[in-house]
Amino acid sequence: MRKLLFIVLVKLYVLPVNAVNVTIIESQSGNWWAVQDTVWRYIARGIGCNASIVPQNALDNISNLNNTDVLIVSSATISFANANYLQTVQQFISSGRSAYIQSEYLNTFQGNITFQAIVQALGSDFNWGQTISGQVAIKII
Repeated sequence: MRKLLFIVLVKLYVLPVNAVNVTIIESQSGNWWAVQDTVWRYIARGIGCNASIVPQNALDNISNLNNTDVLIVSSATISFANANYLQTVQQFISSGRSAYIQSEYLNTFQGNITFQAIVQALGSDFNWGQTISGQVAIKII
């Protein structure tokens, strides 16, 4: 029995383990002090993920995210420089992969616009409500 347990443990140890690949869209081009991207990378690496910070132009085409398991759009306040960035995020989510999209207190920020557009593209009615004491209120219809 011990020999069998030892063999199983050795096989489990030498089997290749694939870490989750996390791609983080940078947050510092809008404001040098906006370090959400580095915080996300630190956390992702801390739990054993392969995490990298990439420029916004990684959203130019879905093929740039072929090896990505989780996409993190780390800043809500940076406007997308290219019209197809939103489409790429939608395609990524529609492919069944996970994404985190940062939202903030104003519904005019890009993160909030992106979140609302994706939820609506997936067939749900969703609108940001109003700002109340610096907080966004959600209105689900």
